[in-house]
Amino acid sequence: MRVYWSRIPLFRCLLPFITGIALQHFLRFSSLGNEAILIAFIGCSLLTAIFYFTKTYAQRYYFGVAMQAVFLLFGYAYSSQFHKIQFDQGILNQQKLPWVGKIDQLNYKSGLLKSIDVDILFIYNDAKWQRNKLKVRMWNSKHQLDLQMDDYLYGRSIFTLPQLPLNPTQFNYANYLENQGIAYVLTKNTVLYHKRNYDFLSKLDLFRKHLVDGFISKGIVGQELSVLSALILGDKSGLDREVRSNYAVAGVMHVLAVSGLHVGIVYLLLGQFLNLFSKKLMPAWLKLIVLILSIWGFAALTGFSPSVQRAAFMFSFILVSEFKNRRSNIINSICGSALLLILINPMVIFNIGFQLSYSAVIGIVLFYPKFYPLLYFKYKLMDKAWSLVVVSFSAQLATLPITLLYFHQFPTYFLVSNILVIPLAFLIVFFSLIFSFTWVVFNHSMFIEFPLDLLLKGLNATVEFVHGLPFSSIKDIWIHEIESIVILLIIFFVGHYLYFRRYFAIVCSLVLVVSCLTFELVNELTLFKKHSIRFYAVEPQCLVFTSSMNAEVIYNEDTLDGYAKELIDGHLTSEGFNHISWRSLKKNAPKQMATVERLDELNLYAFRDWRIAQVTTNDLFNCTDLLHNIDVLLISKGVFLENTIDFDKIPAYPIFDSSIPKWSKFHEEFALEQNVHFINKKGYLEFTVD
Repeated sequence: MRVYWSRIPLFRCLLPFITGIALQHFLRFSSLGNEAILIAFIGCSLLTAIFYFTKTYAQRYYFGVAMQAVFLLFGYAYSSQFHKIQFDQGILNQQKLPWVGKIDQLNYKSGLLKSIDVDILFIYNDAKWQRNKLKVRMWNSKHQLDLQMDDYLYGRSIFTLPQLPLNPTQFNYANYLENQGIAYVLTKNTVLYHKRNYDFLSKLDLFRKHLVDGFISKGIVGQELSVLSALILGDKSGLDREVRSNYAVAGVMHVLAVSGLHVGIVYLLLGQFLNLFSKKLMPAWLKLIVLILSIWGFAALTGFSPSVQRAAFMFSFILVSEFKNRRSNIINSICGSALLLILINPMVIFNIGFQLSYSAVIGIVLFYPKFYPLLYFKYKLMDKAWSLVVVSFSAQLATLPITLLYFHQFPTYFLVSNILVIPLAFLIVFFSLIFSFTWVVFNHSMFIEFPLDLLLKGLNATVEFVHGLPFSSIKDIWIHEIESIVILLIIFFVGHYLYFRRYFAIVCSLVLVVSCLTFELVNELTLFKKHSIRFYAVEPQCLVFTSSMNAEVIYNEDTLDGYAKELIDGHLTSEGFNHISWRSLKKNAPKQMATVERLDELNLYAFRDWRIAQVTTNDLFNCTDLLHNIDVLLISKGVFLENTIDFDKIPAYPIFDSSIPKWSKFHEEFALEQNVHFINKKGYLEFTVD
């Protein structure tokens, strides 16, 4: 174990470095705390130097501990400084500010330009032009401009912080933008001037559009074109929800995200081609240059998407390390590429794509050599199929905690779908590259479009077939962050046993499995005894009553919006409620329901010893006796808030429901003055009822 550990020094540096970045992200200290971190970093660095230069065998342990502490503190300090430069600009203002920026990314959805990521170069603030290093997101207006990558824009906008989620389990858009390095969202935009910038990226964008036009002119359209654009150009904007769902359920969504799989195909194809030349014509150094240039050329073709950049860095590091030292450890090379990407942007460690990419590659590297020899096949085709099964299983095993934590589903037939889909993807990439070359050089497809279109149809049909199989996916798997870490540790100890045959690893795995099951059991027992009233920031406003693992959702409309229903259902399911009833008051919901009783035609409810009133007019405020027997008062936009209403004298807890828009300044000021919970401002609210 010690010998193997010594062969991966970059991994030993990377682990505490990432830990330091994570600590900074979740524990952001004050300036005094940051100074203490800096002093500790300097102290640990001095200790490391002392232990290193003494070189006594007895002190090797202390040197290792000091070294780990140095990288942990360095990760914290580095991330803190990055965050200060990238985000802490303090330019929030209710007035429009002039700015000059350069387009960094154009974000399309269903073929339409939805938003633009802009690198701000200058901003007019405090009565002067200031040079800035900011990345912002601007929503595209109705009158679309003809924009390209790296174009210059001059405009006036209000700089606002991204809104935090108002409901639990809701997508955290603010966190997503932060992980992308985006500090502000521009609102009330006015683009005053647009200048075309004819540099490399803009020309590359035109080339990609020319290639898409070529596909269309040769009859590759519809779903086949959207899948091909995702496979080759990294453009998933044309994929509709049905196609995405089919690929996700089949367990082959990675095929549509240009990543290590696609770069690996290019590497294999070109590597086999270069092997045809003799060593005199193609020496090792020249082969290295050609392979690296080709990999980055493919990355350019895909528009330098983050996933393909990760893969290109990874393969480049592996190729260089193999060229310099044939016996170099591949884990070391992978960690080197990860370290470089993290130094460029520390927030990348929170990117799901980054986590999946490196987990999958490390899983394949570690588990493939142990699982592949378990079966031997005489025939080459069977051996290749088995190899593909092992690669898919290794990647799925390593990424299991991440997929369960973020996507809450598990593809049952992922082995079958990968065996069928990956060979098709290999051929599609091969024919697409030939098509691209002939179209650009000769302005002719050489009839490649016929097998290419056939392969794309076959790929979509295969995925749809797997998606249609019974029990194709296990859905609604909600695990806690702690459980995902426990699952990761179980996989680690399984790998430890496979390599070192230490039985304590099996014991640790079993202990962790029991711990995970105990955690679930305790959670269910707690939930069984819990009774609560919940209010979500969704429209129409819903009243949610939970009791003994049952939930009742009541709303005063004919139907509930799909997004609202999905959000509420997701949160309740994540907490373990196995029976959820949906009641529409406009469809004669019964007065006596499973968990709650509707007292009369007014929206008045009895839940155990609590009384909840959903107020739509001012009539209830005239019923003093009834008003003083209510525990929760849910007020809608139909209520006229008079100055005579004093909520301090009413025992009920007042809430402005989601029918009142968040931009209503009157309600916002009234809520602050009278201590009213404003759902569309403060978000989700829950009462635990004894």
